[in-house]
Amino acid sequence: MKDKIIGIIVDTVHKIGLEESVPKLQEFNKDSVIIGSKDALDSISLVRFIWELEERIAKEFKVEIEILKSSPDRNLFSFLKNVPSLADYVGLLIREKNDSSVSG
Repeated sequence: MKDKIIGIIVDTVHKIGLEESVPKLQEFNKDSVIIGSKDALDSISLVRFIWELEERIAKEFKVEIEILKSSPDRNLFSFLKNVPSLADYVGLLIREKNDSSVSG
């Protein structure tokens, strides 16, 4: 599942890069920094990216997640430092949502 999520993340950033004509987003890959000292996305692109990623995840995995929903046990932005950490976080949200729908 993680590799599929990584692919969706990278594809989503590439799409934004093409639509906004931003070369560094078109070169985005699984090793790119999402936010940080050499971040790929500005604040507006980051919001668009999160929204589009949630839409893609809903379509691909048939589950709706809220990536930026805060939780007392999670640092809200720690998962946005790179693609693998975001993929892990999205995978966790998918599993939690699936577990809650099975038990609830």
